[in-house]
Amino acid sequence: MHDTQFDQPVRLRQGEQFELVKDALQASRLLQRSWPATRGKWYHAATRACARASEGKTMPHVARSVFEKAAQESRLI
Repeated sequence: MHDTQFDQPVRLRQGEQFELVKDALQASRLLQRSWPATRGKWYHAATRACARASEGKTMPHVARSVFEKAAQESRLI
């Protein structure tokens, strides 16, 4: 298992609640299972980046940056 921990969590707004995404594996699961229908270019880039970080092929800070942009694109931040 590779270290996928983000240096700082990404705080997502889920309705009236918030969720802290702490690593690329958690981010990858959210992207696959419970992402809103708004799926633009950053969503697809984040899906790839988080999967690659989980495989040890991308640094976690890169995956975090792309995931954060996907969250902004989907208005979760």
